[in-house]
Amino acid sequence: MSLIFVAQAFMAISWLPRIPEIIKQIDVDFVQWGLIIGVSGLGSLLPLMITHRVIARFGSGRVIRTSAWAMALLFCTFPLIHSGWLFFVANFVLSFTSSFTGIAMNGQGVQLQKLLKRTILPKFHGAWSLGAAASSALSGIFSTFLPLTIHLPLVTLSCAAVMHFATTLGLRHEEEKQGDSHVVTPKRVPFFKSPGYLWLLMVGVFCSVYPELSIMDWGAVFGKVVLKQPPGLNTIPYTAFITCMIIGRLSIGRLSLRWHVSQISRVGALVGFVGLATGAFLGGYISLTNSFLALVVTSASWGFAGLGIAPLVPSFFGAAGLVTGLSTPQALSRMALANTLNFMMAKILMGALAENVNLVAAFAFPTALLLVSSLMSGVVVRKARREDTLNNAFPATGALTVIDEL
Repeated sequence: MSLIFVAQAFMAISWLPRIPEIIKQIDVDFVQWGLIIGVSGLGSLLPLMITHRVIARFGSGRVIRTSAWAMALLFCTFPLIHSGWLFFVANFVLSFTSSFTGIAMNGQGVQLQKLLKRTILPKFHGAWSLGAAASSALSGIFSTFLPLTIHLPLVTLSCAAVMHFATTLGLRHEEEKQGDSHVVTPKRVPFFKSPGYLWLLMVGVFCSVYPELSIMDWGAVFGKVVLKQPPGLNTIPYTAFITCMIIGRLSIGRLSLRWHVSQISRVGALVGFVGLATGAFLGGYISLTNSFLALVVTSASWGFAGLGIAPLVPSFFGAAGLVTGLSTPQALSRMALANTLNFMMAKILMGALAENVNLVAAFAFPTALLLVSSLMSGVVVRKARREDTLNNAFPATGALTVIDEL
């Protein structure tokens, strides 16, 4: 299972260091790029409705294998596309496919946790972050000497092969069914009549995840445009961020023995706010006179931000187990649906700010969201109990959420 998470992250992050090159290749500005990566996220909505049925019929292992190869083949088309519209279509289908992958991966992780009767999902998330960090660093190096036509096929097809092999050693379909043998179908509650506490968690998750996604989407561009770094160096700030996030998330279990996980999240959001703001604004200012010093300042600050942001999403996803009247999978699926739409609009806004103002000012938006996240964590900490939060915690892998039914 850990190998699956590492390989999926490595594949998903592999193209991020090449984003500036792809933007130039398809000849779009930042507004158009924001629209492409924002609206194409709608492709991830459809699997939220049907994946749990597909997994129930075929098993998560087969779904992971099929979607992994489909993702790899879609990535292989990226170097061949020179049209913004065609890239939008490819990214839309990629979002659709990767949503299947993420749901199936986390679904199998949940079933394994049920069978083992102990909390292991945070370890899988640590594996995902490790794969993301390794991919960012190695893909940055590859970008200095490998053309895009070799880089993406080599990396993504290799990752698909690893995922295919790993799933053959995972849970069998019959074993997955054993994990759900005790599940009682919960009462159906209309989406717009969801409990008020769930709406609060939706806001908290959005404000916690989007700053991370903004660095994933724009970190390499920031390194090139603002920090004036060449390929291979422009990914260092993101690599520092994700590396420190690995350290932070692997430390959550130990820290939670002393402090409530939502209390850690409340302080962490403030730490993330300071780190993200310092890296974007101070780093951007220093880059006007010294690009190397700006790279050092931004990388150190975003590493600091990674430590702070690390506990945010686990605390909100864990609190989903305390929503009155809904099961944890129901609550998580509704959070995923609402936040997919939020992410789409946020990415469009980020692109518009980057194009019409500047990229430094655009980072003010995700930075401000961290203050809201800190306030929401303060509300959660008064309701959630440490035991329930830890026992129901799900890994904070951005859009990789567990979907059972809406």
